[in-house]
Amino acid sequence: SGVIGIAFCIAAYPIALLYNDPRLTGVMIVVGLTGALQGMTNPKLVTLSRKLIFWQDFVVQVSQKLIGFVVGIAIAYFYRTYWALVLGSAAATMFSILLSYVIVPYLPKLRLTHARELFGFSLWLSLGSALNTLNWRFDQFVIGYFFGKHSLGLYTVADNLSLLPTRETTTPISQ
Repeated sequence: SGVIGIAFCIAAYPIALLYNDPRLTGVMIVVGLTGALQGMTNPKLVTLSRKLIFWQDFVVQVSQKLIGFVVGIAIAYFYRTYWALVLGSAAATMFSILLSYVIVPYLPKLRLTHARELFGFSLWLSLGSALNTLNWRFDQFVIGYFFGKHSLGLYTVADNLSLLPTRETTTPISQ
């Protein structure tokens, strides 16, 4: 997640130039840093899923969405800025990381004994994930580039709303 976050930060300025919108630089940097933070989620949560104890998933996901919603609405109401979406998402991520350590107390230790194996696995997993994301989001790149920000915004909201019920019901089942 750190490598992907750094890549997002590096790509921020060129993408802002591509879309001719300097505001994208700051937004992409914050989104990249937020993505990098996701890698700090407690890895011990997996033990609960392995034991088929799913209440923690429910608590983390619901509270994460609730915190993101409340922070986003508050920023939008008081400041009336697009940053409400970005900072609401960042707050949700930080809260879910904190909550993951509250649910399963754990103090991680950095060990490099299996770093080569982990890096080899992570590299292929990350490349596959990047290609999958490009595959599923290519339409948004094209719409944003050719039709502008307004059309992309409408399309993205409509796409997210149409996928929301299916995604929210199938994600817990697939896990």
